[in-house]
Amino acid sequence: GGNIMNIEDLRRSWNSLDTRVDEIEESTRELERRITANRVTTSRDKLKAIARNMAIACFAAIMTSFPLWKMSSTMVLMLCVFFLVMGAIQVHTYLTTDAINLSRMTVAEALKSVYDLEQMRWRKRAIGMIMGIPLLLYMLYFFYSMDEPVIFYGCCAGVAIGATIGLIINHRNVELLKQMRRELEDK
Repeated sequence: GGNIMNIEDLRRSWNSLDTRVDEIEESTRELERRITANRVTTSRDKLKAIARNMAIACFAAIMTSFPLWKMSSTMVLMLCVFFLVMGAIQVHTYLTTDAINLSRMTVAEALKSVYDLEQMRWRKRAIGMIMGIPLLLYMLYFFYSMDEPVIFYGCCAGVAIGATIGLIINHRNVELLKQMRRELEDK
């Protein structure tokens, strides 16, 4: 009878150990999920901050364009329309990015949201270019026609600086989206 009791005790101990291993594995998976969610959330928050700052810059640009009214009301109106549209796009990007809530989404849903955000960014960039290139050409023509080389060169420098800043911000956005996608695809 003593051996049977020992086998039963051994079986209970083994089952208890097996249950604890399962709990530890589940706990480890939960911890991995939280770490991944935190990394993705950090990237998401950085994207939101960029969109917020760009929206503020767009709306500030509208305010700073009004002193040019006496020089060219057409250019000021074009600038206002451009920066209103781009500001609205940035607000929409902020809200869309904010909607990626990893605590309420499955990994597949979050991954689809990131893919959608990437596609949306390309469409919005196309809108910005379609509106921005004619505006830049008009501004270059306008400042060139003033027959003041310093003003024209200043405009050219502004275009070059603005384009460089835009490319840097775009690169940062692309890298953050790639990072979010990689973190989610690892799961």
